Amino acid sequence: MTLRTAQLLLVAGVALFYTPIVLNNTTDYGSNYEFVRHVMMMDSTFPENHAMWRAANSPSIHTAFYVGIIGWEAATMLLCWWEPCNCASAPWNGNSVRKGQAMGHRGTDAGPADVAGGVSQHRR
Repeated sequence: MTLRTAQLLLVAGVALFYTPIVLNNTTDYGSNYEFVRHVMMMDSTFPENHAMWRAANSPSIHTAFYVGIIGWEAATMLLCWWEPCNCASAPWNGNSVRKGQAMGHRGTDAGPADVAGGVSQHRR
């Protein structure tokens, strides 16, 4: 039960970390967009930089990239909140069966024939 609690707290911590980031990027879109635009245009690099070929100067590329960043962060946040909220309603007693065993998976006692051939009969 301690391992389950530690895992749950770790995932909840990541979700808690991403929540204000997503909130900030969606509510203060303008200033954060300007930062992304500035970085993608590479307008503050030293003169005669040989890597300027990779600078993106199109506003549509800047917008797509920034919306992609927000989408990635939002998906991470939602997926990380999913499991702690889902596990909060599950029983925490010591007699509960692991998810894999409850679904019919054999776990670590599977032999090579079971793994290779998909044998589903349980031998004791």
